[in-house]
Parts: sequence; C-alpha cells; structure tokens
Amino acid sequence: MLDACEHAADARDGLAVAMGGSNHAEVVGELSGITTAIGAAAEFAGTLSAALHDFADRMGSAAPTPTVMPAVTTTAVPPGRWKGKTAKEHVLNGGEDIGRAPKGRKRMPIRLVDSVEELYAGFAALKVGAVSRSATQYGGDFYEFPDGTTIAFRTHSRSGGENDPTMDLAVPGEQTTTYKARKTLLKIHLDHEGQDGRS
Repeated sequence: MLDACEHAADARDGLAVAMGGSNHAEVVGELSGITTAIGAAAEFAGTLSAALHDFADRMGSAAPTPTVMPAVTTTAVPPGRWKGKTAKEHVLNGGEDIGRAPKGRKRMPIRLVDSVEELYAGFAALKVGAVSRSATQYGGDFYEFPDGTTIAFRTHSRSGGENDPTMDLAVPGEQTTTYKARKTLLKIHLDHEGQDGRS
C-alpha cells in the first residue's frame, strides 16, 4: 500500500508538470481529471495506512515501525488557455481575441463564433484548472478557479431557446450585475446564420 501511495504521488506530480506544457485542449482536460484522481488516491492511501497503524496499536499487537509517508500535496493545475489567453484574460479584455462583436450596443461584452465545435473547444480548453461547482439555478456546467473567476456552459438562452449554446465567463471586479455581485462579465454565443444581434 505504501508503494502504491508513492507511485500515485509521483505520477500525479509528473502529470501536472507535463500538463503545464500542453496546448491540446482535450488532452489537457483529460489529464486534469487524472491528476485530481491520482491526488485523491494518494491522500486516501496515506489516511488508510495511518488508520491501520493506529488500529494495530490499540489492539496491542506488535506493529511495525511506521514508514514516513510521502507528503501529499495538491499540485496546482495551470489555468487552461484558448487563443493564447486564460478565461480571466479573455474577460478582462472583453473577449477581443474571440470571434467578433455583435451589432448594436450590449449591456456586457458579447462575442460570436461560427460553430458549435469552436464553442465546445473553447470551453474544454478554458475550464482546465477549475473545479466543478453545483449551480442548479444556472442550468448548465459551472466551474470556478481559485481566484474566483468562473466559466460556465449552457445549451439554452432566453433569446435563442433550448438549442443555443452559450459560454458565460465572470471575473470578480468592477461591474455590478443584477445579483448585486461585483463582476466583470463576458458572454460567448453561437452566431446563427449571421444573425448577430442576439444578446
């Protein structure tokens, strides 16, 4: 069990380092999940070993000399990038590197992309390093980074109906939303046949 813990910890740290230099969204997304699972396994193995040793002590048996477990540390996964920037960087520059702006004035920065594939690829790349959060009122997938930046994906909108994929990003900041939370926002829509007046 101790050997398994050591191997898991080594594999976790190695994967985290490898992920730092990877640009392929799907590979990085998969490795992020693997890294989390390996870290949890290493932590569980360490906890289980300590509990078994404690049990042996209480039973009065001659327990072997405890082996010092390797330190289980959570290696921070670098935030994912899409078009060269993180989710936070895209929000703070109004998404100027993503697609194009819709026509007319909008309440918040909105960008339009040409395909569902592009939108999904952007979400897969940008959510790397974030933790899934429960957000039943949102009605989609919701992730949060340690600094409070959030990235979410839903397949419906008020303007586009039930088949209108949208990515919503937010960074704690200057703008006040209707929920009274101070955030800077960015919304990324699919441009349906050039109908870029959506909000």
